[in-house]
Amino acid sequence: MEINKNYICLYTTERVVNTQFRNTDKWIEILCRKEYKFFTGKIYGLLCNHGEGGGGISYILGGKAPVLNEQLIINNKKYNKNEYVNEGWYVGEGLGKYNSYFEKKIRNQLQVALKCGNKKYSVSEVIKKFELSEDRMHYKFSHVSWESWRISVAIGFLYEKTIFCFPWKDTDYLKSIILNTGFSYYINILKEKGSIVIIPSNDRKLLESFSDEVIDINNPRFHDYIGINEYFKNNPIK
Repeated sequence: MEINKNYICLYTTERVVNTQFRNTDKWIEILCRKEYKFFTGKIYGLLCNHGEGGGGISYILGGKAPVLNEQLIINNKKYNKNEYVNEGWYVGEGLGKYNSYFEKKIRNQLQVALKCGNKKYSVSEVIKKFELSEDRMHYKFSHVSWESWRISVAIGFLYEKTIFCFPWKDTDYLKSIILNTGFSYYINILKEKGSIVIIPSNDRKLLESFSDEVIDINNPRFHDYIGINEYFKNNPIK
């Protein structure tokens, strides 16, 4: 496999990835044997159905699930089995458990990220850079609705993450993210910084409207799997 510090090289194998968003929304993703390359400073749309694999790739590269039998190289580092992607950030989430008694307030989450990562900016500078609502900084992350997406990106930015991965969302939800969260503004900040942004969805035209490249997952194993798996029988593909 070719190694180059300017991109991620990922070779997936046949695997089921158990994914979860904000500690509540759970689903499974089916991966197939396929190679992917992601270049720095670019936005990628992953075209796929819910569960077809794009959300699983995003989950692994976002640092939420360990590498198992995949081959993964990032910045000349080859990841071993059971390692998590330290460079990855799963957009839409904050630190700790979502909507729990112990959930940290937004300003506290930004302060933790600053301490662990980016010393080039202060918390106040990042609040201004991402146009966050100053009067909401004492709220919990789960109490700020759509702005939580922009706050999540700001936390990952302070952590100095370089791979920003969204959960799989359908057309309507992704449009709502675009319209309600300042999407174009903050993904351009990430792009200019040289980050990789990965967004899986089932709407080609919508993905093409903001992506530098749309990758068609086209998982041949997925359509065989949905006919025999109880999860997909109870959660049919729309």
